[in-house]
Amino acid sequence: MAREKYIYKGETYFLPEGTGPELAKEKILAHLSKQANIENPELEPWYKEFGEGILGGFIELGSGVAQTGALAYDLANGTNYAGAIEDATNKFKAEQGIDPAGGIGTVTETLVQYLTPALGVAGLIGKISKARKLGTALTRSAQVAGAGVADGVVYTDGQTTLGDFFGVGPTVTSKNVGQTGAEETGRQISNKFKMATEAVAATVAIPAALTATATAWVPHTMV
Repeated sequence: MAREKYIYKGETYFLPEGTGPELAKEKILAHLSKQANIENPELEPWYKEFGEGILGGFIELGSGVAQTGALAYDLANGTNYAGAIEDATNKFKAEQGIDPAGGIGTVTETLVQYLTPALGVAGLIGKISKARKLGTALTRSAQVAGAGVADGVVYTDGQTTLGDFFGVGPTVTSKNVGQTGAEETGRQISNKFKMATEAVAATVAIPAALTATATAWVPHTMV
């Protein structure tokens, strides 16, 4: 697909041919909002950032689920409905002023988006396992896998993984550099798998680390 060059505030962007100036600006603004590249955002009171983090987290959670559903259709038909859902989500958040910033806002948004579904799935699996009297090891394995799948499903493209943060490893996500059709759909699906992989690793590692830390700090009884 041919692409046209648009320049916004000195930065160059390539969008599908025929996008037009108005739609191009709208897409660029949505992209900037998603990537949190707005210049020097002014922090609001902590309680407002906290509230925006909660709202933003649930919005991104819903968007991630919708994008996952759309990706199956996109893969079969060469469309990009998942991308359209992402753009619509970013536009809605920008219009409503939901732009969590600072530590409180961004951390709250991330926890709501990923921790909520992971804990929900793990809790559901625990109840099913208890009802069917499954073993602890099997239950734990199912909960770990379930949490990973849940976080992969709710992941929204463009968010930062640990691999992205450190810049190394198999979970560094790929960016859109002009891919379209099945190639773009494959990129987004791959990123979701990378998030799911990190979620599984974190679900295993964090409890183990906390247990080890607690054990190390238990006072030893002197004989």
